[in-house]
Amino acid sequence: MTNTERAEIIKRKILVEDYVYDIIVPNERDYYSLHNPNFEVDHRFLCPVHDEDTPSARVFPESNSWSCFGCKAGGSTIDLHMLYQEKRSGEKPTLHETLKFLEDYFISGHKDTKQHPKMRTKTDAEKLNSNLDLAKVNKKLTLLETILQANNSSIRMEVQKEIYDKLDRVYTLLNKDLILVEDVNIIIKEIYGEVEKETINQR
Repeated sequence: MTNTERAEIIKRKILVEDYVYDIIVPNERDYYSLHNPNFEVDHRFLCPVHDEDTPSARVFPESNSWSCFGCKAGGSTIDLHMLYQEKRSGEKPTLHETLKFLEDYFISGHKDTKQHPKMRTKTDAEKLNSNLDLAKVNKKLTLLETILQANNSSIRMEVQKEIYDKLDRVYTLLNKDLILVEDVNIIIKEIYGEVEKETINQR
């Protein structure tokens, strides 16, 4: 079998999401601590090719590909492996080395790539929140951030930091399916109360 034929099989069988979950995240736990990928909720993730604080990379499940809007890297699972390993070791693996690793780990090895990783196998009944509830609460969070930005000058810096730290934690817990939407709504209400109090004090 030629490298071209092997590559086509890999592109069909090995999901970009699986590579991120199984290879990248376990090796970069600190980097992903605040933005742990959960592709069922959000296709964006922190780019593994360059360092960043806000996710600018995105997976495209329809084509099993990825692209970073920050550094412009992207491609298939094969490209992701080559670029990520180059960043880690300073040396880009050859195509043959890349194909062999992906085949050994995902196809011949312990992993059945037709199955989603454990972190993505929850049924709808097992999830803490429905997709509809998540969509609604994410809209509320987006609106809250817009209001915060509009009132930045009226909110003390230390209070701003506390609020944004709280929001980061909320996003992390939502992505990991570790917090109920009802609890997020309570936190949102508390933040609105803090913003109102700050704006009143500044008058």
